[in-house]
Amino acid sequence: MSGSRVRREKLTMAFGKHWEWRGFGPLPPELLGRIAALPLIFPRPQHLTDEYLWLPASPINVKLRMRSLKLKRLLQSENGLEEWLEDSDENYPFPLSPVAIQQLCDELRARLPSLPREPVAWDKFPELLRAMEPSPRIIAVEKKRWQRKYEDERFGEAVTVEVAEIFSPERIVSVGLEHPSAEGVARVRDALGLPGPLRRLSYLEALGIWASGSRLAAGG
Repeated sequence: MSGSRVRREKLTMAFGKHWEWRGFGPLPPELLGRIAALPLIFPRPQHLTDEYLWLPASPINVKLRMRSLKLKRLLQSENGLEEWLEDSDENYPFPLSPVAIQQLCDELRARLPSLPREPVAWDKFPELLRAMEPSPRIIAVEKKRWQRKYEDERFGEAVTVEVAEIFSPERIVSVGLEHPSAEGVARVRDALGLPGPLRRLSYLEALGIWASGSRLAAGG
């Protein structure tokens, strides 16, 4: 594992329920201009590598970042929008306890020959993954991202607008919108003129395409 590299701005984990819209593809100048006119949340881009644990049967987003294991659950989908739950109780720092490891196996629908009796350190975690049946695939997503905010008094808090330049598994751009309400996400999506040439996908769907050896830019 790479160590979930992060540079420049210190990141914090987002927790709670929120709605998302996300797309992948080229970012035309006119769309980039509309997004670039929005105020930045952080003054500089964030450089990071997230590592996802992926198995075909798993319905959950499992991410390694900042030497923590984080679970993200899809609650519902509606008109191209998705509601996700990120529970602070399901953000597990290393070393991972046996209870957290058992939950990880349950969520991934994988098995271990025997459950460790002691917490598992970061450098021993790849060995544990290899022992799982089936063994999860680690998909590293290296990116540089900018986060901006779309402010409208109708929404209460601002809608987060994220643009990520992804370097691997392929070079592509991702645009994501997040807000506690589906209405806030939908209104900003329409105001910005999304999807445009972007292909609407969640990260979980994108991981399945990357795991198959296909590319998002080629239409999967």
